[in-house]
Formats: sequence, structure tokens, C-alpha cells
Amino acid sequence: MSAWIGPAIVAALIGCLTTMLGWSVSYRQLRNLELVKRKEKIVDYQTALRAEIRSYRARFEYMNPIAYRDAIIALIETDPSFTPFLPLETPLLIFSEIAKEIHILPTEVIDTVVLFYAQAAMIVQLTMDLRSEDFHDLARDRKAGLYQDYYSVLLYTRKLADEALDRLENGLNNPA
Repeated sequence: MSAWIGPAIVAALIGCLTTMLGWSVSYRQLRNLELVKRKEKIVDYQTALRAEIRSYRARFEYMNPIAYRDAIIALIETDPSFTPFLPLETPLLIFSEIAKEIHILPTEVIDTVVLFYAQAAMIVQLTMDLRSEDFHDLARDRKAGLYQDYYSVLLYTRKLADEALDRLENGLNNPA
């Protein structure tokens, strides 16, 4: 029996074992590289989202939205021809670019970020409605009510932005 286990068979077995070990090491290195790239992508996405939400949130830093809202509503109520001008909302581009891969972010980050962006999208639509001729033609009590609602939505979105920023900061400071 030992006659057929010659040097060629031993060499073939050692070659097979070496090849299998090489595959295993290569697989582990590739897997580790993929994990490193995934973690980098998570950090990059959270950093980009944080920057976009911070820029959105920065609009509220230098204004008192409640005082402004009250002043505009007073103008609407006193002058029937007055229609406030609302600037168009700036598009939030980063979220739309990474939305297809948002699943790689931590669950608690996804929840608050998606909630914020859904609310921001609603503000875009509401702004378009408040810029329309239909709004311009409404009675002043309806205009005042809609404008009041608009500012309530803005204030709620500011709160959601703060929550999303907190979660993003936490995610960046405590990576998984």
C-alpha cells in the first residue's frame, strides 16, 4: 500500500493543501477589504447627509420664524391684496443620490433621516402651493391659516433636522 504513496502523490496533496490555504487567505483578505470599504461608505454617506441637513437647518439660525410668521399673518389679515412671497426651496441632492443605498446605514439613522427628508419634500410641495395663483386668490383668513400651517410644518421640520443631526453625529462618533 505504501508503494503507491510515492513522492508524486505527496507533492500533489501538499499542492492541493497549499492551494486551499491560499484560497482561504485570499477570501479573508477580500472580505476584510469589503468590510473596510463598507464602513468607509457608511461614514461618507453619514457625513454627506449631515452636511446637507446642517445647511438646511442653518436657514433657521438667524431668523425668528415665529415672529416672522406672526408679522406676515398680520399683514395678510390687514391687507386683503397682500400675498406673501415664498422663495423656492433648494433641492436636497445628496439624499436623492444615495437613497438607493441607504440600507447600509444604521437603522436609527435611516429612520430619522428618511422622516426629515419626507417632511422636507412636503415643504417643497407646500411652497409650490403657496406660490400658486390659487393661493393668491384665496380669502385672507384662508391665506393666514395656510401660512400658519406652513410655518408649523417648517418648525416641525427644524425639529426633525435636529433629531437627524443628533443621530448622524452619534453614528459618526460611534461607528459599528
